Amino acid sequence: MKLCVNTSTFAQPGSTTVPLTEKIRLAAALGCTHIELWSVELSAWCESGHDLAELKTILGDAGLTVPSVISLLGWLDHTGAEHVAALDKCKKQMEQAAAVGAPRIVATPPIVIGEKTCDFDLDLAAARYRELLEVGGELGVWPMMEFLGFVRSVYLLEQAVAIAE
Repeated sequence: MKLCVNTSTFAQPGSTTVPLTEKIRLAAALGCTHIELWSVELSAWCESGHDLAELKTILGDAGLTVPSVISLLGWLDHTGAEHVAALDKCKKQMEQAAAVGAPRIVATPPIVIGEKTCDFDLDLAAARYRELLEVGGELGVWPMMEFLGFVRSVYLLEQAVAIAE
């Protein structure tokens, strides 16, 4: 049996209470063969002066591969220059995912919690998702359309399918 653990199991993503190397050690000690990393962890790793090639070696030495990275944010939230900036950030995150060997990255919709439903155009969402797919295709990292029942933007399977088609 192959097991995968999300690093948020050990501590909130981006938290410094449990270093990424310790999360990797714990995942290996649990007998996992895969570990799901967060983009914020990869960015923090780089910002602390480390190289992602070094991280990929650490993962390999621990017997772990990265099936996917969490998460692309902002790709559906903005227009104009803000959208261009969000897409650039998504590209950087996909490059980081590729650097650690992840073939996939989660594309998270706008996070809207509570009763209010985010009102957006599914055709626009599909066009924006297509942009992510095109960037991912160039990098060899495929964005996965995410829907979450507790988030009031894309929370139904039908919405996710409409965007992905």
